[in-house]
Amino acid sequence: MVFKLIKKLTGKDIELIKEGDDLFERWRYEEALMKYREALDINPDAIDKVADKIKKIERILYLKKEGNRLFSKYKYSEALEKFKEVLKLNPYDEETKNKINEIKEKALKYYVELGDKEFKNNNYLKAKDYYNTALSYKNDLKVKEKIKEVEKFIKIKTLKEEGKKLFNNGDYTNALKKFEEVLKL
Repeated sequence: MVFKLIKKLTGKDIELIKEGDDLFERWRYEEALMKYREALDINPDAIDKVADKIKKIERILYLKKEGNRLFSKYKYSEALEKFKEVLKLNPYDEETKNKINEIKEKALKYYVELGDKEFKNNNYLKAKDYYNTALSYKNDLKVKEKIKEVEKFIKIKTLKEEGKKLFNNGDYTNALKKFEEVLKL
């Protein structure tokens, strides 16, 4: 008890709060939280100075943990939202900015792979959906080219189907026009 009083009188609680602030700015949230709690242990009246800081850090730690959990389950958009919330709480957190970039890269790769698989299976509309999802994470020229290519295949498939239908209905002239359009593509 006497020891706490001496620390309080010497401003140790204020020093610990400053240390906590410095650690927060360097994204060392757990350590900052310990400093704030240590300051409160010395001086419970310091709650006014650190209550919001403690809440903010606890929220950041929760969001990062939840974001990483979602990321590990391939729930990229949900994970991205969690890390964007962290940046709202601390816009200078480079570690979180790097994590956001990592998520975008992984999501891009994941959805391109799914799109490629569907493309190989002639599921062009699904492939296009996956490529568009990939683009929603990161603007990528190669993905845009894949979309153009898949759109071409969709057009070919549509023209062929229309041509077959016309042919089966005996409209050979218009069927021929559809097939000639396919050849132009």
